[in-house]
Amino acid sequence: RVFMVTDHAIAGVKIESPAAAKLGEAATVKIAVVDKAGRPLDAIVPVRVDIRDSSGRDAERTGYYGAKDGRLELRLDLAANDSPGTWQIRVRELASGQTASYYLRVTRP
Repeated sequence: RVFMVTDHAIAGVKIESPAAAKLGEAATVKIAVVDKAGRPLDAIVPVRVDIRDSSGRDAERTGYYGAKDGRLELRLDLAANDSPGTWQIRVRELASGQTASYYLRVTRP
């Protein structure tokens, strides 16, 4: 268990990313752990990020992170030989258990 004290309760997790990206390029994923007003928390919040390619395999950057000031930015470098298709980005905030998912369409150049 993780116990933490913050000025505001954790209300959710937001994920921002382009809707689509091409193999051989990079995509930036922005994650925010927010309060009920939609503002990122003023804390380092532990999160688990799972990125799965279209074949269901874990992709680069899957792992545990600390979202400083409630924010985390990850750069996904898509290799030319990665699987095209729909990729899933799932984030679980580890203090309260809030989750969010996002789908990224990965295409050939």
